[in-house]
Amino acid sequence: MLLKRKVYLSLILAVTAPLAISTLIFSNSIRSNTEEKLAKVDLPTALSEVKSQIELELSTPIVVGKEIAQNLFVQQ
Repeated sequence: MLLKRKVYLSLILAVTAPLAISTLIFSNSIRSNTEEKLAKVDLPTALSEVKSQIELELSTPIVVGKEIAQNLFVQQ
């Protein structure tokens, strides 16, 4: 009976230990790749889109303000 338990225990460990180790390695790899992609690709792209949208929304008021400032009638 004791030998049977040792065999079962060793079989369970032989299956679960590599599974646990490979799962940890895989999850760490996925996490680091996700963080790297986020920092190098996704955030700069999002910031660029926000910058472009802000510039687009502000371009008309800036042009209007410049035209008003250069208008001779307003300067008098």
